[in-house]
Amino acid sequence: MWPDTGLLDVYCHLDFWDYGAEVLGALDLPSMGRWLAYSDDGCPEKDAVLAATGCTSMGRATDPVAVDTEKTRFADVQEWPL
Repeated sequence: MWPDTGLLDVYCHLDFWDYGAEVLGALDLPSMGRWLAYSDDGCPEKDAVLAATGCTSMGRATDPVAVDTEKTRFADVQEWPL
């Protein structure tokens, strides 16, 4: 969808978000024009991990995103360039 762009899905077990920034910082990501991560309003821990690694949010998606296949639950999504 976006040429030369990598999408990084950041997830931790609920008991281990405290290690998220350390794990993310240890990744050896391939060279791309840009990397993007996202977070949603249901996981403030992900915001904290991305901010702790030096990322700055570039804003929220204009429309809420479905979080289930039935499209009955929606979340605001924030985009983070890495």
